[in-house]
Amino acid sequence: MRVEAGRPAAMTAADWTRWEAWRRADAALSHPHLSPAWMQATLSGRADARMLAVHDGADVCGYLPVVGFETGRLRLPGFRTGARQALIAAPGADVRLKHVAAALGSQPVRFLSASAGQNAFRPFARGAFGSWVADCADGATAYEARLLAACPQAVETAAQALQSAEKIHGRVKLQAWRAEPMEAARRGGGLWAYLQHPSARTLAPTILTLRAGAQVLARAASIQSAGVMHVWLQRGAAEALHLAALARAIVAQAGADRVTEVDFGPRLPRACRPFATGRRPLVWGAISDRVEPSVARAA
Repeated sequence: MRVEAGRPAAMTAADWTRWEAWRRADAALSHPHLSPAWMQATLSGRADARMLAVHDGADVCGYLPVVGFETGRLRLPGFRTGARQALIAAPGADVRLKHVAAALGSQPVRFLSASAGQNAFRPFARGAFGSWVADCADGATAYEARLLAACPQAVETAAQALQSAEKIHGRVKLQAWRAEPMEAARRGGGLWAYLQHPSARTLAPTILTLRAGAQVLARAASIQSAGVMHVWLQRGAAEALHLAALARAIVAQAGADRVTEVDFGPRLPRACRPFATGRRPLVWGAISDRVEPSVARAA
């Protein structure tokens, strides 16, 4: 088994088709951050990005994207807000991450979060946490009923914050629109720029705002895939209770739109957490046979 590093732009249509077929064969890889569309959006134009291709004889049996080659601080691509990373491998392929570590030399590769169900990452995990999710599969009405029964105080506090905003600024409403290029330019790159990439458009990138009159109280961005909405709440200058109200409004609207689940990632602000209904396990860590040789050998 050998690992070769190349530019992401060198990936052919056949490579991406193979990637997507392997991803669909493994439930642990279902997150849209691991889709060809999102990966092409996040790697496009990055001079420090490489795509590692794992070969078993003459055949490719896995892919792993890495960024940071120009700085020497290698990591898997993603946002600190909870983007997933993973080795995309053929079903049943015995890909050992120690080969990947060896191909990269002594520099450790750090990943932010990976599904706890993907065994290839587990030997390198340095900890575990959860991604906050809200189940709205049975609709907005049922979600609201569960919410009122489980955390009435949080609902009341958020409602009072919105009432105060209405008195000052005007009627509160949730607005959603597809992300536009000028919005990305105004926000200055990062996540907003990725939302504009032609590939990412297949994931329905959306800007969501909670407004009181002309005043923006809180803002978020989302992508959607397979009935799941993935949301980034933009903290900025937004008050915690306004973010909480936005989180609640997003889940209620998602339920009305027949979305089955809203995934807020692992960094949901504390004030917003009552509006989630559970957590999905994730792991975080580093891939390096320099960090802990015994772990690398075991992998």
